[in-house]
Amino acid sequence: MKPQLRITVETAEVFGSLAAHLKKVGRDADFRVNHVWLAAQAVRRHLILLTSNPKDFEDIPRLKLVAMELP
Repeated sequence: MKPQLRITVETAEVFGSLAAHLKKVGRDADFRVNHVWLAAQAVRRHLILLTSNPKDFEDIPRLKLVAMELP
């Protein structure tokens, strides 16, 4: 079984603050709710998010991100 990160109250609070920030700066978070949840997990747990789509995450504050290229 693969380890899973549970969504905690603290993760939900980070999600809410990130979504509110995105809305405030004119980026609606509704269409990218899964990206914001992934970012919230990474921010809350001080993890680095690895992605092949960095543009999906580039405007999310406090997120540490590593972009990788697919072959």
